Amino acid sequence: LRGLAQSEVDWKDEALDWIIEKVFSEDKSWSPEKVGTAITLQSLGLDKDWKALLSPIFKQGDLLASSSLNTLAKILREADIEEPDATASKPKGVAPWKPQLHFVWSLILDLYFPPEGTALKLTHKAPFAEFFRIAVDDSLLAPTSSDGRKLWGFELFRLSVQRVPATELPRIFTPNFMRSWVNHLSNPDRYLHKAARLVASALPPVVTANPSAGVPVLLQLLQTHGHFDRLTKTKTVESLLAAMDVNGVEEYVSHLVELALKPSSKASAGEEEDPSSTRIWVADQFTMLIRNGAIPNTDAWVTKVLDFLLLHGLFGIRKKNEKSNNQWLHNLPEPAFSDSARSVYRARLLSCLAELTSQTTTVKKGEDKTIRRVGCAADGELWAFKVLMGLVNLEKDTKHTIRLGIKDEDAKEEESLRDRTLRAIEKLKVVKAEKKDATEGAELLLAGTLLYRYLSDDVEDTEDLETCLNSIERLFPAPKSSPDKKKKKKTQDTEEDASQDDDVTPISSIVDMLIGYLEKSTQYLRSLANQVFTLVAELVDKPTVDLMLTQLERRDPTQEDEETAEGDEEAGSASEDEDESSESDFKEEENDSEDEEEDPELRRKIEEALRVAGIEAASDGSDAEEEGSESEDDAMDDDQMMALDAHLAEIFRSRVKEKGKGGW
Repeated sequence: LRGLAQSEVDWKDEALDWIIEKVFSEDKSWSPEKVGTAITLQSLGLDKDWKALLSPIFKQGDLLASSSLNTLAKILREADIEEPDATASKPKGVAPWKPQLHFVWSLILDLYFPPEGTALKLTHKAPFAEFFRIAVDDSLLAPTSSDGRKLWGFELFRLSVQRVPATELPRIFTPNFMRSWVNHLSNPDRYLHKAARLVASALPPVVTANPSAGVPVLLQLLQTHGHFDRLTKTKTVESLLAAMDVNGVEEYVSHLVELALKPSSKASAGEEEDPSSTRIWVADQFTMLIRNGAIPNTDAWVTKVLDFLLLHGLFGIRKKNEKSNNQWLHNLPEPAFSDSARSVYRARLLSCLAELTSQTTTVKKGEDKTIRRVGCAADGELWAFKVLMGLVNLEKDTKHTIRLGIKDEDAKEEESLRDRTLRAIEKLKVVKAEKKDATEGAELLLAGTLLYRYLSDDVEDTEDLETCLNSIERLFPAPKSSPDKKKKKKTQDTEEDASQDDDVTPISSIVDMLIGYLEKSTQYLRSLANQVFTLVAELVDKPTVDLMLTQLERRDPTQEDEETAEGDEEAGSASEDEDESSESDFKEEENDSEDEEEDPELRRKIEEALRVAGIEAASDGSDAEEEGSESEDDAMDDDQMMALDAHLAEIFRSRVKEKGKGGW
C-alpha cells in the first residue's frame, strides 16, 4: 500500500479507492489485518471520510484514539489465537497459533516511535503508556489470558522498552506485566521462563545506551519486589547497576538513603512495612554496590555509603546538624533505627571494608604519574583510616550524636586505646619513604583492628589491639632526638621485652596475630590479614619464618579427637592423682607436638624461597636450633629481604586459599 501510494502510475487513485471499497465498505468484519490496512492508509494521509468508513466499530474514525483502544484491544487479542497445543481441535477456518507477533503490532510501534528517515503520521492517537496498558497489559497479560497471549505480551514489552523514552519507561512496567514476568522468571519449570529471561536480558543494553534510564528502570523492579534478584534467582538488578554510569549509581545511592531514613513514606498505599526490614534491605544493597566490581564507583558515593552505615550502626542522633560535613546528620531517621538494624549495619560496614581492603585503585601521583594501590581511595588514603577518622569525629560531636551500646567505664578504656592507636598511626606517617609499604601495612593493621573492636559484637578483650600496638611501637620506634628520650625509649623497650617471650621479634608477633586472623570465620579479618602481610612481608626475619612453619603445619583431626577423648578420661581420674596426671598429660602433649607430621610441600616451598634469597634452611630440628642460635643476631640484607618478600607472600596467599579446604 505504501508503494502504491508513493508511485506515479495513472491508476493509483483508482486502485486505492477499490481497496478501500472492498475492505471497509463491503466487509464489515474486523481482523488484525484490517486494522493494519486502516492504520497504514490513515498514516499515508489519504483524504477520506474515515469516520464513515470505520463506523460503527470505531465511531470516532481514529483507531488509536483513547476512545477506540478498548475495541482495538479486543480485535488484536483475538488475532488467530488458539492455545499452543497441537492436539487440541481447532474451529474450522481458524489459523493455528503462532509465536510470532502479528505485523500490525510493528505498524503501531512505528507510528508511536517512527524509525529514522520515515515520515509516518497519525494525528489523533492516545499516549503510548495508555495504549500499552489497555491493549497489552489489560488484554494480553490479563490474569485469565493464555500462555500464548502472554508470550506476545512479553515480546511487545521487549520491543517497546527498546524504543520508549527514558521518561516514559516506568509507565510500561504495568501491574499485570510485572506479576506475570516475575512468576515466570522465578520458576524454570514455567512455560514462559525462557521468554521471561529474554525480557530480563533486554534491560541492561537499554540502560547502557541511555544511562538516564537506569534509575527509573531499577526503581520499577525494586519498589514492589525489593529482593528482585533473590526472588527471581537472577542477577537482573546487578546487571542494570553495572550498566549504569556514575551519576546513575549516585542517584540510586541517594534513593536508598531516603528509603532508609523514612521507610514508611515509601510503602505502598494500604501496606504496613517493617522499617527494620526495609533498612536491612538497604544495607544489603549498599554491600552489593561495593562488592560488584563491574559497578562504576567513585570516592564520593563510596564514602557516602560508609558514612551512612557507620553513623546508623554505632550512633544515635540527638539532633540534626545541618552544618556538619557528614551530610547524613542533616536529617533525622523516622522512626529511629532498631538495635537489630544497627547490628546489621555494623556487620555490613565490616563486609564493605573487607571488600575495599582488597580492591586495587589507581592513585594519581603528581601531575602525570599514576600508581596502582590496594585498599586505598583515589586520594591515596586507606579506606580503613577514612572510616576510623569518621568514627572519631562522630564520637567527639557529643552535641549531636551519642554512642550506643557501651557503658561509661568501657567508654573510657576504648577512648584511651583509640587515642593511643591514633598517635601510633601519626608516628607511622613520618617514617622514611623506603619503608612506605611496611608502615602502610602497620597503619592498616592498627586502623583495621581498632575498627573491628568497635564494629564487631564478638570482641571481648583488648589483647589483639594491645599486642598490635606494642609490636608496631617496637618495630617502628620514635625518632631519638635527645639523650633523655633515648633513655626513656630504652627503658620502655626493656619493659616490653620483659613481658614477652624470649626471641619473639615484633614482626613475629604481628605475623602470629595475622595467622590467628586467618583462622577466624570473619571475612573482614581474613582480608585484613592477607593485605597486611603483603605489605609487611619485607620485614619478615628468620624467627618469623620458623613461626610460620610451626603455625602452618597440617594436623590430623582424628588424632586431635583422640587426644581430646584421652584428656577427658584422665580428667575423670581420682583426685589424689590430679597433679601427677596433669604433669603426665603435659609431657604427652609435648611429645605429640614433636611427632606431628609437617606438610612437606609447604616446607619445600619455604625452603626454596629461602634459597632464592640466599639463605639455607635447616635440614632438621636440631640443625635449625643450632643454626638459629649461631645466627640469631645476623640480619638479612635488603636484597635478600626483597627476594624473600615476593615468595613468602605468594606462599601465604596459597595457604589462605587452602583454608576453606580444611588446610589448617
